Amino acid sequence: MLRWAKQLILFDGVGFIKVLKESNLDPIGKKITIVGAGGAVTAIEIQAALDGVAEISIFNRKDEFYNQALFNCKNINENTQSKAKVFD
Repeated sequence: MLRWAKQLILFDGVGFIKVLKESNLDPIGKKITIVGAGGAVTAIEIQAALDGVAEISIFNRKDEFYNQALFNCKNINENTQSKAKVFD
């Protein structure tokens, strides 16, 4: 969710990547950093990997979402060209 020009914009992973590209911030082929591992961020990191982001650094404390971050990282590394790593 972003507040952009006094408008509230809601999106999933596809929408997030689209908004970045429309703002001349194309992440494809680049490194990105993600903070958190909840549902919204999961959609964004998976879509980023599917679209071709080179590297994804996922930062999440060891809370109830940490194991999900590890699972997502493993799936990204095994099923896409992107490389992901989780940090706590």
